[in-house]
Amino acid sequence: ALPTLVISMILTRWGSLRAQLVWAGAIIYLLYNAVIFAFAIAFNPLFLFYVATLSLAVWSLIVLLTQVNVESIRSHFAEKTPVRLFAGYLMAISLIFLLTWLKQIIPATFSTKAPAFLAGTIMLTSPVHVLDLGFLLPSGMLGAVWIWKKKAWGYTLTGLLLVMMVIETTSIAADQFFGHIQDPSAPLDAAPLFIGLTVIGLVFCVAYLSFLSLYSNSKKGIA
Repeated sequence: ALPTLVISMILTRWGSLRAQLVWAGAIIYLLYNAVIFAFAIAFNPLFLFYVATLSLAVWSLIVLLTQVNVESIRSHFAEKTPVRLFAGYLMAISLIFLLTWLKQIIPATFSTKAPAFLAGTIMLTSPVHVLDLGFLLPSGMLGAVWIWKKKAWGYTLTGLLLVMMVIETTSIAADQFFGHIQDPSAPLDAAPLFIGLTVIGLVFCVAYLSFLSLYSNSKKGIA
């Protein structure tokens, strides 16, 4: 995520419109994970670092999104952009994760036993469930609807979410792999799934960005 963030910032400075979406997607990834580190990790000497990361991610995203010219970005997408294809993918992936989390949450809601998804943790609830159900998945569905209707924010929201999800699925696969190396008893069951999601997501992400002109005429897509 950090190399992606730095490179996209540099390319944005040079006027790349694609880099703006990548930059925002990388920040959202960092924000997403900063929330998890701030609220789901046992207190340790890095606590202030977690808080600083969360704060910087929030304010960086706010500043960036208030400066991005969404109308300019939409106007630089090719007329032949298959918006319904990308809307369908974004909606499908959002619904898949929605159903996956509800499959865990609903049975636990009506059970007197501790939820299985919290077994072996110190957490009282899952921050992933909160972030996904409360923010990420609704954003994905909203982005799908907006780009289907060719609204300006739909193009920006779809792009940054596609980038964010590629980084996220890559990090989960890497986490599974290195976790297994550290502790051979840790399962690798989810790694192939997230590697597959990374490949599929990367194809959609690259395809989506390819329909956006690399540079604006003024070499400045930020208002």
